[in-house]
Amino acid sequence: YFPEVNEQYDNKELTEKWNKILELKELVSKNLELARADKIIGHSLNAKITLYANDKDYEFIKNNLEILKTVFIVSDLQVEENLRKEKEKIGIKVEMAEGEKCERCWMYSTTVGEDKENPTICHNSQFSLNWSDISIALSFDIPRTSASLDGSNFNTCNVSSPNIFVILLAIAGPIPFIIPFDK
Repeated sequence: YFPEVNEQYDNKELTEKWNKILELKELVSKNLELARADKIIGHSLNAKITLYANDKDYEFIKNNLEILKTVFIVSDLQVEENLRKEKEKIGIKVEMAEGEKCERCWMYSTTVGEDKENPTICHNSQFSLNWSDISIALSFDIPRTSASLDGSNFNTCNVSSPNIFVILLAIAGPIPFIIPFDK
């Protein structure tokens, strides 16, 4: 049994974007393996990648830098205008990432050691820990009996078992937003 394709979910723009991301991942992965073999890096989280690209490729990479960094599984990713004379459309430079290794996320960062309370983690990890503390604190106050949300009072809600609810704290105030995601 195969599910029927729902045409409303067929997003050609999104498909093209992820095909481009996967093409870039393949190129970067090859270069990471070569750098590993040459003992430049030990594993991908040791790496700082610089991509050299022109025009559309440059804009695409620049606009998707954080997604690409996550997909490549590297500590640092930069993009520069292509000034090379080589034939390859996109140039890739692999080098050792700057900074120290964060003991929480294992990425190398120059921000490790800047937080006096947690000197062994980077700013991104510290930010994540702060938000997880808020989410945990809020989740203890939410009764979990039925799927209802009282529109007049957003401070109280009941969560049903078939849904997972992510609690985010609004920047403007202490009112949690609840976003349902299907399992």
